[in-house]
Amino acid sequence: MALFNIEKFVDKINSKKKLQNTIFSIKQLYALPSRFGIYLGFAIIGGIGLSNRLENNFLLLILLFQMVIFFLSIIWSARNLIGIGLQVKRNFIFIPTKHKFIPININHQHSKFDIKIKDEEILHKRFHLPYSYIKRGKNKIEKIKISSRFPFGIIYCWTWLSAGQIIVAPKPVKINSTDDIYKYLNQFSNKQPKNDSFDYYRNSIDQDSPKRIDWKKYLSKQIKLTKISSQMNNDQCVNIEANHLMNNNKEIGLQIICGIILFCHQKKIRWNLIFNSQQFFSKKNDYEKAIKHIALV
Repeated sequence: MALFNIEKFVDKINSKKKLQNTIFSIKQLYALPSRFGIYLGFAIIGGIGLSNRLENNFLLLILLFQMVIFFLSIIWSARNLIGIGLQVKRNFIFIPTKHKFIPININHQHSKFDIKIKDEEILHKRFHLPYSYIKRGKNKIEKIKISSRFPFGIIYCWTWLSAGQIIVAPKPVKINSTDDIYKYLNQFSNKQPKNDSFDYYRNSIDQDSPKRIDWKKYLSKQIKLTKISSQMNNDQCVNIEANHLMNNNKEIGLQIICGIILFCHQKKIRWNLIFNSQQFFSKKNDYEKAIKHIALV
């Protein structure tokens, strides 16, 4: 319990300091005896007193050797953490509803040693940090605690590192089909939607919007047919005009844009985004550039 209180006290002091993303020296670390280290310390002190009383030099020599091991463990445990660094995966953009974890790369040479990050033992060079903060834009990642009880479990060594910042995209609206895309585009467009125009029929599926089904043919022939227009064809290009979508509410508009781009990217549908004087094209592999732009705009 005392160790936990000391950790909270050190944490409070450390929160005011600028955190680094790599451990360069022992000065960045904190160390305390673990529960077993405290037991060993009392045993050594008691053993020294007992050996003096009994005048047993051999027992005293063993106890002195244990003291050396105890103090060397402090340095050994600290040096085990030297060189460890944390860094967010390069060019990673956090998209709410799509991502739940942040991939953090870990630079270290002690993959088999006792190292823990947030109480999770690290054996690889990748750590997935749970994340739920969805404010759009640049966000600093919370400080990450790294600890070790290497080598004998008698010294508890720890510190906090910063993994840097991430870019958080707008929370995308849920898009289930191309019908949803054009529902949003027509809703915010100055043009009147042409719901009755279509190019051909196909057999209906459960995911089809009821408004696309030709109910007259269904009543006459008892066959469900869906009207397919050229704008719903995956071979066509979805044109997204950001200004129209953001006329009433900027944040909602950005969420719609993010949802459309995400859906098109997953379904391999071509898209163009016009954002003021800037343009982004799927054929130019501008997916990440477009998401980053709407996250920081």
